[in-house]
Amino acid sequence: MAKDKGKKDEGEEEESGGGKKKIIMIVGVLALLGGVYKFVLAKPAEPASSLTPEELAAMMTPEEKAALLEPPEGEIVQMEVMILNLAGSEETYLKIRLALVLDTLTVAEEFQLDLPIAQDVAVHYLSSLGPEEFRSAEGREHVKEELTARLREAYHDEHVLRVLITELVMQ
Repeated sequence: MAKDKGKKDEGEEEESGGGKKKIIMIVGVLALLGGVYKFVLAKPAEPASSLTPEELAAMMTPEEKAALLEPPEGEIVQMEVMILNLAGSEETYLKIRLALVLDTLTVAEEFQLDLPIAQDVAVHYLSSLGPEEFRSAEGREHVKEELTARLREAYHDEHVLRVLITELVMQ
């Protein structure tokens, strides 16, 4: 009888072990099917924002729009000091030094070869101005903006992002 009890215990273990294996296999198959559904059959998630680019642009401030459109700034190239006679009835001399902020694609060392173009544009424009253009901060800012526009045109909207005035003396 003791032998019969031992055999029943072993049989029960086999049956319960087989039941555990079946449950593990069912859970594994369900997990596999869930993964297949998730990655293959399910629809892609909706984008976080359903706004169109035009609607997003309408919500932005002008400063935010400008920041997105401006290319990142690269190296800065110093130009030589220029001494110019300003336009006007009185003889007024301008000593000015400019620096050019280049885009990230332009290498400053290579740009040095094209610097005479910038000097020509600067001399031509600055010598046409009167002393009153340089007396106020707003006037100087306007000069920088206009000179930037002229240089961008001269370089076909490449290389120069903006102009800095690093030295200015009028006499």
